[in-house]
Amino acid sequence: FSNFRVSAMLDSNGSNTTAAAAVALLAKASSLKGKKAVVLAGTGPVGMRAAAMLNIEGAEVTITSRQKARAEAAAKAIEERFGFTPTAIEASDNAARAQAVKGAQIVFAAGAIGVPLLDEQDWQSDPTIELIADCNAQPPLGIGGVEATDKAKERHGKIVVGALGLGGLKLKLHRECVGKLFDAADQVFDCENIYAQAKELA
Repeated sequence: FSNFRVSAMLDSNGSNTTAAAAVALLAKASSLKGKKAVVLAGTGPVGMRAAAMLNIEGAEVTITSRQKARAEAAAKAIEERFGFTPTAIEASDNAARAQAVKGAQIVFAAGAIGVPLLDEQDWQSDPTIELIADCNAQPPLGIGGVEATDKAKERHGKIVVGALGLGGLKLKLHRECVGKLFDAADQVFDCENIYAQAKELA
């Protein structure tokens, strides 16, 4: 068995495929290059991967956390794994997060289930926000005014993606990557190539 090999796919709790599907749909809707992106609650597995994928697209990325130390630790982990350092800021409540997204074109919510992160009033009239993704499928959603089924839907002049809206692409992506595991025995599917596959399927 010394030469026995198997391919592997890294997607713990669907974190890579969720982030990849969401960012791929945003990138399909509009170029992300040079835009400011804020990942709300960006210290978890989906948020950190989304930050990396947004950076791949050329966005300038900020991650938030309720605790500054957690945001900084996540930023360091992202730098060690992906080679870039997102801006890390503390945003302990919805009011602070409303300030955090000022001047951003992209808002990505990656918080825990049932935890509101941003009120509708704080983004609906914002003149700079163009693209929104919310990965929370269970009410109350992460971003007020977003429906889970939104798939590149226009709301208040912004393009919005909800958790169920990205779900179809996520499942398709997961099946595609699992199928590719059998093409060769020396492959590893992780953040970067899972995202590349998502862009092909989006």
